[in-house]
Amino acid sequence: MSKPQKRAKVRKSIPRRKPAAPTSADLSAHEDQVADLAARLLTPEPPAPEVLAAGLDELRAFEAPVAQAALEQLAQEGQALALPLLNAALADEALVASAVLALARVADPAAAQLLDEVARQHPDRAVVKTARKSLFELRRAGIAWEAAPDEAPRDEWPLYKAIASHIDGTGVRSVWIARRDMFGGLRVGNFVLSETIGIKDCDGADGFGQVDFDRIIERGAESDPPLIYAEVGLPHARRLIEEARAINKESGAQLPFEFYTWKDLLGDPQPDEADPTQIDELAPEALGEHPEWLEQAPALLELPICADWVPDEEDVDPYLGRYGLSRLREMEGAFEGVADLGAKQDEGIVVRRAVRELFDEASVQIMQRRLEETALVLWLTGEPEAARWAGATAVALAEDVPQEEIPLLYELVRLGLDRAFALMLDELGPSGTVQELLARSAEAGVLVPGEESLAPPAPVAAEPPKSAGGVYLPK
Repeated sequence: MSKPQKRAKVRKSIPRRKPAAPTSADLSAHEDQVADLAARLLTPEPPAPEVLAAGLDELRAFEAPVAQAALEQLAQEGQALALPLLNAALADEALVASAVLALARVADPAAAQLLDEVARQHPDRAVVKTARKSLFELRRAGIAWEAAPDEAPRDEWPLYKAIASHIDGTGVRSVWIARRDMFGGLRVGNFVLSETIGIKDCDGADGFGQVDFDRIIERGAESDPPLIYAEVGLPHARRLIEEARAINKESGAQLPFEFYTWKDLLGDPQPDEADPTQIDELAPEALGEHPEWLEQAPALLELPICADWVPDEEDVDPYLGRYGLSRLREMEGAFEGVADLGAKQDEGIVVRRAVRELFDEASVQIMQRRLEETALVLWLTGEPEAARWAGATAVALAEDVPQEEIPLLYELVRLGLDRAFALMLDELGPSGTVQELLARSAEAGVLVPGEESLAPPAPVAAEPPKSAGGVYLPK
């Protein structure tokens, strides 16, 4: 589990640059002809249709590299004035590829909208690919445009599968949507979603083989650690992606450029869509009747789906000094055959404090949503008991149960501290002493009890005093 954080609105300052200058064939032998074309076609008023047609005839008469260089120079020189010419060239089979490249030289939102239409609608995949590259160049140059509204997929694109992975310890998951195209292949989109960023990445492919797609999913399940996928249905996949888009807006993270290419796979909600995620057994009222499921939830951490949720050493470092001393006292007592209840109580105080501080209000909301989705994936993959544990914990978080009273959160932090403590012992080696541990804790800026007295902690019922480092200290 990554360190829980609020979704801060972070806006990166991205350097902008102008579109690159033409780099195609040498036009020195055609300077006069290109200058004449510019005089006739790059005019404040759009050229008459017959003037445009004559200009296109002249461009077609050039060899392909020269025609491309001429269009790029006209686009660079005329900017928005060149749009009528380039729009006409897009409809010309011989010039469309050159026009798409030339549009990347026009620093105007209208050029981007033309390219967006080509990328969506043109039947030639090579032209579509070039249009996407030109759009990317304009976007890098800081050109924004009004994207076309979402359109429902064409009738010949029936859904093949909508699949979602589990959420990993960094709060990231993948959603795959695959539709059958008119040629028997698949149009596939992969949306990478983050709990704190939103839509983090996006990619896709046309003409994908069904066997190849299924093999990708199978390889993920066989990887180490495994990717656990469940068929969640299109309505739920659409909901996940729309939720992520809202997080992009809240966090200030820009949507990946490729999202605009593949978002048509989402389609529009249909009245007859079946939603396999409406599961009565996971409804809050059903889960709330079984408090024992909440108590059993720490067993989720033994499953691959939640195994990497445990906080890492950096997350729990502010609490490690005090916790480590309590563990040493407990180990010393166990060696002597005496149970040190004070040390055990002190450990609990540290863990509860860490749970409260690591899981603030924003992090609790994120964890609640993660557990709801984890419950769904577990149910759909044949783990109903574990699904109930996750669902019951999500319900408890939604009902504002104190974080430190949630068994799963408590166990998450305790495991993180235990692992960090074990790493500290490994670093000290067999000759390590309590004094070294104290020194290590002091270097980390964590105040701990005096090494000589090691007094027992204050009772749990009373609020113990707090050090400058934010760690509870015994009286």
